Amino acid sequence: MFGTIPIRFVFGLSGAADLGLEVRCDATTLSRLAIKRFRTPSPTVFLQAALTEMLHIPGFRMSRSVLNFVIDSIYMCVDYSIENFLKRVKACMLSHYQNLQHPQLLKALDISSAYVLSLNHEELTELVSTYPSCAEIAAEAAADSLSDVFTECLKSHWLNQLLVPRILSWLLALFACLEIRPLASTLPDIYRNWLSGDLSTSPAFSQTLSLFKVLNKTRVITAVDSSLGSLMASIGLLSSVKCDTNPTAVRMLSLADVRYKPLLSEAIAIIIQLKEVVASWRARLLEASESVPTEVAADGTSSPISCIPLPGKRLTLQTLREHLKNSPVISKEKDISCGRGITPWKRALDEFAAWLTAVLTSQRPQGSSKLPEDSLACLLPAPHHLPLYEVFYGPPTSEVAALRFRLDPPMQRVVHQVLTNPGAHLKCAELCLMNPEGLDPLLPDLCILYKLHLEAGKLINLYDWLVAFATVVGDPGSSRTLNDKPSQWIQSRFLRGISELEHLGFIRGTRRRVDHVSRLTSTCFLY
Repeated sequence: MFGTIPIRFVFGLSGAADLGLEVRCDATTLSRLAIKRFRTPSPTVFLQAALTEMLHIPGFRMSRSVLNFVIDSIYMCVDYSIENFLKRVKACMLSHYQNLQHPQLLKALDISSAYVLSLNHEELTELVSTYPSCAEIAAEAAADSLSDVFTECLKSHWLNQLLVPRILSWLLALFACLEIRPLASTLPDIYRNWLSGDLSTSPAFSQTLSLFKVLNKTRVITAVDSSLGSLMASIGLLSSVKCDTNPTAVRMLSLADVRYKPLLSEAIAIIIQLKEVVASWRARLLEASESVPTEVAADGTSSPISCIPLPGKRLTLQTLREHLKNSPVISKEKDISCGRGITPWKRALDEFAAWLTAVLTSQRPQGSSKLPEDSLACLLPAPHHLPLYEVFYGPPTSEVAALRFRLDPPMQRVVHQVLTNPGAHLKCAELCLMNPEGLDPLLPDLCILYKLHLEAGKLINLYDWLVAFATVVGDPGSSRTLNDKPSQWIQSRFLRGISELEHLGFIRGTRRRVDHVSRLTSTCFLY
């Protein structure tokens, strides 16, 4: 039946845009071909999508050092697959949970607070001593209120995880109009900067603010409008999750988690307050953009900037230069350089940039203010500045080397260690050697052949190798003399072992000598 269908589909992968079919097929075949090319997005697109989805899932978060290692190691893989990336994330998560002494703290807020309240004073003191980030609150809080302080710390972490994607998306929308974005252009990138704790003090943020300040008034107002739209979208999404009892979208399912749901109302209130403050800043910037520039006199009074008209007669170059030196524009620039004569637009823009820096600062400033814009200072504190940071973010930086050895081991060195002492790797006492360089007939044939080939030179005689192998393992025909050949059983085991060594890349055949193989192992990199 299929032989009568005149259509054939041929699917393939090509790394080049030109398939080169013209030199491989004749004209008759080419006339019957209909070639359709499908381009796959860059691996970076899939990685950014996976990281963005992970930011919306409550619970475990990778620390900055571990996150950088996982992201950097994915580009070292041949296939750049997201599957490898997710496997590494799962390995980091498993390592964090195995080493976490109080996993109950990662449960929903009502369960974790009930667990903290169930602890007596001695157990609570032991919990405090376990996490170095809790040393400050343990010294300041009273013994009877320590449980309540711990509950508030847990709540601040969950609220922080709920607000981080929304606030960072608002920041990206504000700076989206910039052609050059030194800070970040995607949510995962700016999240990594936030994890470092120097988001508002980094040179990249200062450069971004400088580029934002030189925009014209219309583009600045448009950027603020875009950021307001991002906040409105976040409020609408959180409100729909709060009211919907049966969410279906993936993003809404993560927000409907039992760990997020008790904090939705508070998160919505904070974002609404932020929206109102940004709207007030927009009105202030719009008013400043429409005001007439004024010049400040020496006595502090201001008057509109006026221009001295040029005389009607023709001016010489020297007269024109003197006239420009005495013009109000040059005087205005001199006043600005001395700290006077700042236009209302520039003053409002500088104040908006200072407020934005205060909102994104990593540590809460001392003292409180009654102004609504000041109440949002340190809206997203850095995670390592919060107590119980070790519970939510991990593994610690000290375990990155162990994770790298587990996930990206030096393959040749690891294989060498396994083949020289397989008992230590397999946790088998019968195969453990007192001396890793020793030989034991109980070892697997591959290990014996590998150790024998380490003692040889660059060229190994196969017959000598076979005789040495038979001597170590002990030929069942024990009555044979030295001139007799090893039995076929020993020869078959030997051939299987050297084929495995060749497959692992330790030896290869030589064209000059059929009875010799070349050793490829360099022992200087194995220890």
